[in-house]
Amino acid sequence: MLLKHAQEHHYCIPGFDVFNLELLEGVLNACEKNRSPVMIQTSFMNFDFYDIGRLATMLKSILEKSSVPVLLHLDHGPREMPDEIIQRALEEGFPSVMADGSNLPLEENIRTMKRVKAMAQPFGAAVEGELGQVSRDPSISKEEVKALMTDPGEAERFVKETGIDSLAISVGSVTACFDASRIEIDFPRLEKIASAAGIPLVFHGGTGIPDDAMKQAIDMGIAKCNVAHGLRKVFTDTMRKRFNGTEGYVDPRPVLKESMDNISAYVEQKLELFNCIGKADLFENR
Repeated sequence: MLLKHAQEHHYCIPGFDVFNLELLEGVLNACEKNRSPVMIQTSFMNFDFYDIGRLATMLKSILEKSSVPVLLHLDHGPREMPDEIIQRALEEGFPSVMADGSNLPLEENIRTMKRVKAMAQPFGAAVEGELGQVSRDPSISKEEVKALMTDPGEAERFVKETGIDSLAISVGSVTACFDASRIEIDFPRLEKIASAAGIPLVFHGGTGIPDDAMKQAIDMGIAKCNVAHGLRKVFTDTMRKRFNGTEGYVDPRPVLKESMDNISAYVEQKLELFNCIGKADLFENR
């Protein structure tokens, strides 16, 4: 498993959320250039804009030709993702899926994850669960963030009873936060969770985590980190800048190419931070 390899070799797999060809090409170009393994993710929310079958077909057809280890993953959107979405993703060939029951009471979260694990088993797919909540409000206070953090005392039971393959945790990150000064990772809590869980750990909200904190977290067992809003910001910032004041311009291709190049540059920074440059060469038969 990709995440196990990262855990054993002390690096972090980037989980980049993509939903169109330009984002995918920008990410893959950087990963192949730098010989980095990668998880290509798409979230439940993207299916409001794209048919899941067509999106899955596009992603799989391109990833099959990748020169580096890559895994397609269904990331979560709204919490309590309907089982029908997960089932459809499994049927469309997603080899890894996430179900987010972090807003549920512990007992119900456990039941939810056991059900999803049973759904994934016939397909041989891996399952990511979440314990504790990562806020999606960039203005949230540090006290409120702490109240949502993963309880280390629950982690061992959660992993053992659900049989999940990886665990997303909350120890201070915040989704869609671009101000690193607002993020404080609770490392003593992370250490306890890593010891109790015994499986690869995942960070959500990787866009705004300070570099030094991210490096330390990887050393302590974070094997995957999701990056979504950072990619989207690079993409939209490029489009906004280039199209400003160009009302008569009708060819988007040069601007899309510039967006792809800027995405690749951003991705390269994350690959270096996550210590995954060159790690593709550790895999056999690639």
